[in-house]
Amino acid sequence: GLYADLHTKYDPTKPVVLPEEAKDFDFLPGMSDSFKLLYMDNTDLRGFLSYHTNKKDNFLDIDLPIVRGVDNEYYLTHNFYKDTDKNGCLFFDIENVIETPEDRNKITIVYGHNMASGNMFAPFNKFLSNIAYIRSAPTLTMNTVFEEAKYKVFAVVVANVDAEDGPPFNYLRTGNDFSEAAFLKYINDVRARSIWDFENAVDIQADDELLILSTCTTVSGVHFDNGRVAVIGRKVRPGESEEVNVNLIKKNDDVIMPLAWYVNQGLEPHEFYTNPNYTVPGMSAFPGGTTPPTVPTVAPPDPTDPVPPDVTTPTGEPQPPTQAPDPVDPTDPTEPTAAPPTDTPPTEAPPTEAPTDPVEPTEPEPTEPVGPVEPTETSPETEPTDPPPQTEPAEA
Repeated sequence: GLYADLHTKYDPTKPVVLPEEAKDFDFLPGMSDSFKLLYMDNTDLRGFLSYHTNKKDNFLDIDLPIVRGVDNEYYLTHNFYKDTDKNGCLFFDIENVIETPEDRNKITIVYGHNMASGNMFAPFNKFLSNIAYIRSAPTLTMNTVFEEAKYKVFAVVVANVDAEDGPPFNYLRTGNDFSEAAFLKYINDVRARSIWDFENAVDIQADDELLILSTCTTVSGVHFDNGRVAVIGRKVRPGESEEVNVNLIKKNDDVIMPLAWYVNQGLEPHEFYTNPNYTVPGMSAFPGGTTPPTVPTVAPPDPTDPVPPDVTTPTGEPQPPTQAPDPVDPTDPTEPTAAPPTDTPPTEAPPTEAPTDPVEPTEPEPTEPVGPVEPTETSPETEPTDPPPQTEPAEA
């Protein structure tokens, strides 16, 4: 697979034998020995992601290094060795600081391309089509150069970037200055937009740390251009079991999808877009069992307003590539055509088994993802202590 040679240099389960020249190498103070061989190849290295299915189906097989560049653009077009490469490299958002063992990030963001070859974060698009996929991949490992950590997935969110497709939902947040109410409001908004309902499977507390894995969507999967899919997890707490009861993961029958998802399929839009009095209902997976009364709900936008009041308008986002849009898996039989995602397992496998991965198309040009969005306005609904939105990657 991609970067297969790196596996000979990074294995946190085995002792590391460093070469003689490592004695004088300028490593980050306190970094794990397991990362030092890779760090000698690229000092932008800050982590490693391992995400696999727990079934025999090999649709999800991610073992990749994560770097942190000088901006959110360079590693869109350069690989781990800094060679020009359309696959790019997984990279942390520039707002995430991972320089010392004491650095903490309330929300960590990792970006990756959606490649027709299936490389990088392309498998995340399969999470949109059938619940068997996400039930087979409830946890992942994201180690930084300073610590090892596992995460439980609690949301799979589809978002649009372009305002003409409806009010964009800005899931890209970092910063450590969330108030408790603001953080739980953010969780509430994310859960409301998750295709699958993890509420009874994975709880969230105000002091939890989150991980967002973000990539582009396929047009055939979401029915509009320039979309995003985010897999969002929370760090396993000290002493907590890593197990997730996947049978408690259900279809979200009231999911708020991007407006274009409904319009382009001739479906009735969610009440969020049509009822001026609609507010996102509070979830129950918070300390104390309910959303604190100080947490404001999200008012729906005016459908006739091109710049809805509860979102930020992205500007400066990268432009789509010049090639024909979205050549990724055009014949993928698992992708929905006009119906919402289903929680009915595929006919070729029982409910607990992930569907068989379809054959990859022959040598299509990959869709170059355009990275996350850079909002320029602060929502009036935002808590006073909310951190500002992120600066997104912009493709050259």
